[in-house]
Amino acid sequence: MPVRKVGDNCYQWGNQKVYCGVGAYQKAMRQGNAIYLTGWREAETDESDEESLEIRDMSNEDLNDWPIDFSFLPNAYEQNDQPLFLLNKRYFVFKRTASQKPNAPPVWVAWDLERRKYVNWNFHGGPLTNYYFEMDESPAYTDYLTYDDLMKHMEYANEGRQKSIEKLWEEWESGNQYADATWLMTDSAYKGLKLRMNDEEKEMRKHPNRSYNWIPNRIRQEATAEIMADLACKKCGFKHFSSLEQAKRHKHFCNKYGVQPENGFFFSPMALELIRLGILGDSLDNKNNNE
Repeated sequence: MPVRKVGDNCYQWGNQKVYCGVGAYQKAMRQGNAIYLTGWREAETDESDEESLEIRDMSNEDLNDWPIDFSFLPNAYEQNDQPLFLLNKRYFVFKRTASQKPNAPPVWVAWDLERRKYVNWNFHGGPLTNYYFEMDESPAYTDYLTYDDLMKHMEYANEGRQKSIEKLWEEWESGNQYADATWLMTDSAYKGLKLRMNDEEKEMRKHPNRSYNWIPNRIRQEATAEIMADLACKKCGFKHFSSLEQAKRHKHFCNKYGVQPENGFFFSPMALELIRLGILGDSLDNKNNNE
């Protein structure tokens, strides 16, 4: 992951802190080398494509170190015998038994850590929708027949998600009253908005044309205002988060350490020592993270 220029005489390695001024490029390079020394390495991606997926091979990592409940993995999953990848610090990709045909070859699936559910291929405009539906027997909505099929879908979904968050900020900052940020919430949090409904709205929900999860526009607008008021990171200014869980983690690490962990979830003991020594994290010459 090479150092890139992000401003007038300012340089950054990956998604780490920005260095500006004399020696900025060299400092960013030293930071990258220090990160590699911690053992955290990302799979190579196409740096020329801003929408490319960040893929982390976790097949040989100790899952006990991760602050995550891995109950979504198959019961018979053996880490050193099966591939396991982390995409964009959000999706765990692995193989499992096909949902519809237990005796069929294993299929690929992607678990969304933010929404706590498997990713589906069957949505309008997706790259696999027509192809899978035209098969003699379509796979289950969460099953991808090949790794390439899954990556094709994830690239498409990632690009769409980035466009959605950019559009959301444009609508919000322009005062569009129909801006809706509730899609950044988990499903359970979104369903919890029903508790805000008054008696009249509860009666409105009983209309046959409305689903059980229908939420009135009044409540969606209130929730959107609350989300947008606190979505951007007040420390570094980053605001294009694709979920509230991602924003929560980012702001925690940014406020406490001034730098984000390479795996998106925790620092290794070596990385924490580098932060303590000032090699990673905030510094007096890092104006972008200390404003």
